[in-house]
Amino acid sequence: MIKCKKYFCLIIFVGFLLQINAQDAGGLFTLDIEDLYIAANVETFDLRTKEIEYNTQITEDWTQADVITNNDLVIDKYLIKYDPLAKKLFLKEGMDVLAIPPTYIKAFILKSDQGNRFFEKFNLSNPGLEFLELLVKDQISLYLRYETSYLKSNYNPILDAGNYNDKVVLKEKYYLFINGLLEEIPTNKKKLKEYFISKDKKLRSYFKANKSNLKKESDLIKILNFLNKK
Repeated sequence: MIKCKKYFCLIIFVGFLLQINAQDAGGLFTLDIEDLYIAANVETFDLRTKEIEYNTQITEDWTQADVITNNDLVIDKYLIKYDPLAKKLFLKEGMDVLAIPPTYIKAFILKSDQGNRFFEKFNLSNPGLEFLELLVKDQISLYLRYETSYLKSNYNPILDAGNYNDKVVLKEKYYLFINGLLEEIPTNKKKLKEYFISKDKKLRSYFKANKSNLKKESDLIKILNFLNKK
């Protein structure tokens, strides 16, 4: 009986030593609480389905418009939307919607309380027929082209931040119509200034005297007005 008590005490003593060694083992047998954060090492599952969001129409709502056909017939009974991605004009009358390719349309005018917007058809080598918005009509005209750009998702699942879905959005490019040709305006700031100076050397002095933000549409229109005064 005495021998059994000795063995029992020995077992308790060895267990006590093992517990102390485990605590001193630098984290081998215990967790360091400082290395943990809320939801650490917790597996998560996102049950959402990734989609592509489209924002490719130049007007959110159906808009009253005049549609001008190739033979100069003006049709004003439709509400319309223009989608640069589909390269089609959508016409709505009542509950009926028609999709018309640019082949049959010469131009269209969007009407609103803020003013009319004129769109004219051009035959661009790539991707072909599409409508550009007229901003300045003169000897040198200014047009705005709406393109589409694909943006991949930048969603970060750890931070639960960013856009979860991919997006197709509108991108704007400006063009000059000069001497019967359509020229794309450079987007690089330095090249943009040199481009306009090549059209008129007096613009060098104009840029020195005026603070122009050539990325702003209003400043581009001022430059076009200057060019057309010469």
